[in-house]
Amino acid sequence: MKILITEQQLSNIIEQTGESKSSMQKYEEKVKRYFNIAREYKKPSKLRTGNKFVYTWLLKRNLLLKAFNENENPPISKEEKKKEYIDKRIQQAQKYKTPQKLREKNINLYNWLSKHGLLQDVFDPEEIKNKEIEKKLELAKDYPTPSSMSKNNPGLYSWLRRNNLLNVVWDKQKMRQEKIEKHIENARENYKDRGDLKRRNKALYNLLYFYDVMDETFPVSTYKTYTDDEIIDLIKDYKYRGDLATQNPSLYALALRRGILDQVMNEPKLKYSDQELIDIGSKYGTRSELSRNNNNVYALLVRRKLIDIAIPHTSEYFLDNLSDEEILFRASKFNSPQETKQKNSSLYNQLVKRNLL
Repeated sequence: MKILITEQQLSNIIEQTGESKSSMQKYEEKVKRYFNIAREYKKPSKLRTGNKFVYTWLLKRNLLLKAFNENENPPISKEEKKKEYIDKRIQQAQKYKTPQKLREKNINLYNWLSKHGLLQDVFDPEEIKNKEIEKKLELAKDYPTPSSMSKNNPGLYSWLRRNNLLNVVWDKQKMRQEKIEKHIENARENYKDRGDLKRRNKALYNLLYFYDVMDETFPVSTYKTYTDDEIIDLIKDYKYRGDLATQNPSLYALALRRGILDQVMNEPKLKYSDQELIDIGSKYGTRSELSRNNNNVYALLVRRKLIDIAIPHTSEYFLDNLSDEEILFRASKFNSPQETKQKNSSLYNQLVKRNLL
């Protein structure tokens, strides 16, 4: 049988037991034999069950614990045992990496550590926070803008905002510049100039002024240095005079001053004589109605100073000064009282007031 105890260990044991030197050799062999028998059982409890005689013999001589090599280490105090137990529990908890995982996988261990205030010894709060930040920033990469995150993941957005990390995820100044450049590109691709933009997309027009980039998008052109031929080439981009006047008033005004507008855009309404214009204009009850429905004729009547003849003032003050014959003459242009009331309410009121209906 293999001897599991050294000579020095045995000598120390014999001295502690107080055996006489004359019987030391015999006692030494007996102790060695019983020690080897005991260690085959590995634990005192198994020795007691399997070989009660050896167990009792060693117990009476205070050799039971020494048989299992307990004599190699000094006695452990309660504090040391407690510290050893705590260290063991901490090492067990460190396998879970984070408090959340520990709580999820081993709630009993989590509660024990929490009760004894040991969670901070297991998990470094600063390290945990850094890992959490890295994880949140990685999730934030899935969202191109703060607004998209706020809409689709409000919890993550609130957490980043609460920890002042929104600027880490998105460079707001860079995003603002990219947004402005996108608006500028949109305006240049889809609209000819400021006038066209203002007429077709007032929101984008105002936005470019808000960002103070209108001059960058559509530089102001005075056309003062342009030759007549260059002006004519520019005018050809517009189909009608009204479009030119509305979309590019500075070019329109310059063409009028230089007298070259008629070379490019002949006014088709100039073929009307004065009487024809008066006849056309007189079909409308009011000037505003004529302006809304036939602005070209209205403009010609105003330019030739024929508007007062075609459609005289219809205010109550003006009509009060007209005779009954003049009131009836004006009313004769309408086919019925209903039409008169609909198209010229002031004249209709005069007819009612004078009992001329």
